[in-house]
Amino acid sequence: MKMAPERVPAVSVAIVALALAATFAGADRTDPALWPLVHLGAAHLALDAAALIAVGLAYERRAGAARWSVWAALCAAAGVVAGGIASASPIIGLSATAHGLLAAGALCERREARLGAAILALLVVKVGIELMAGAPLASVAGRLVQAGPGASAAHAGGLLAGVVLGLACRRLDPSAALRRRSFRAPGWQY
Repeated sequence: MKMAPERVPAVSVAIVALALAATFAGADRTDPALWPLVHLGAAHLALDAAALIAVGLAYERRAGAARWSVWAALCAAAGVVAGGIASASPIIGLSATAHGLLAAGALCERREARLGAAILALLVVKVGIELMAGAPLASVAGRLVQAGPGASAAHAGGLLAGVVLGLACRRLDPSAALRRRSFRAPGWQY
């Protein structure tokens, strides 16, 4: 199956490529700047890459490459801060970025506002369960990825950053504001 070039989430694919290189090229796992890219292994990277590409397919094109890049960097940074507070050396991976981008995209989306609200609610419940359990759901259910509280905190940090970015998008984006308002001039025929 061939995908049209304009549908490929180019920024998300580039981020996954960086994570692939960082994970398998022996990047310094103690460097906080690399925590969003370094993964515990192939299974961890595959889960995070699939999530990021799926979120990118859903929202990246509508957000635009520049905005998506900034959002990804801010969500990753929030994940590093939150994960670093919870654990001395967390290996975060792309999941904090994916959580944040999903929240930002869901909140910024106007055409499917109910779906966005449902996505955000489920994401909040998921992260809440992870924080209470002290580990990501992939670790709790089936031990697919072995990760600790640093990863759960990173998910929460990414989610929080995404909520802030999504709310800012709703508030500051003039084109979104136009879609939100209904303007009818007196006497106009519709």
